[in-house]
Amino acid sequence: MIAYLSGAVGNTPEMGSIWSEYVTKCLEDFGCTVINLVVESKKIIEKINWTNYKSWTYSNPQKFKNFIRNGIDRDLKLIIEKVDYLIVLWDDSVSKGGGNHGVTNMAYYKSIPIF
Repeated sequence: MIAYLSGAVGNTPEMGSIWSEYVTKCLEDFGCTVINLVVESKKIIEKINWTNYKSWTYSNPQKFKNFIRNGIDRDLKLIIEKVDYLIVLWDDSVSKGGGNHGVTNMAYYKSIPIF
């Protein structure tokens, strides 16, 4: 079984790492495979050395838009092709973004269980 963890990343001080690390460890202890969006996002940002991507909002909006769209495409593809269920942290910081909304809607559309 493959779990996808969805929670606010970009709009939290710890980038969503506190809850996602805890849930990842719990699930892995039960033998589950976890797609932890926080970990995956950090890997991508480090791999392409785009640690300053947030500054592109003003300095290079098109580059920022392309970067975000690539992430959305990756997340939706994971939901459609690999994930068995979602675990979603829906707190106040979610209202400042859109990722949770999108992946949750896609999972609902695909009849993937959402917790």
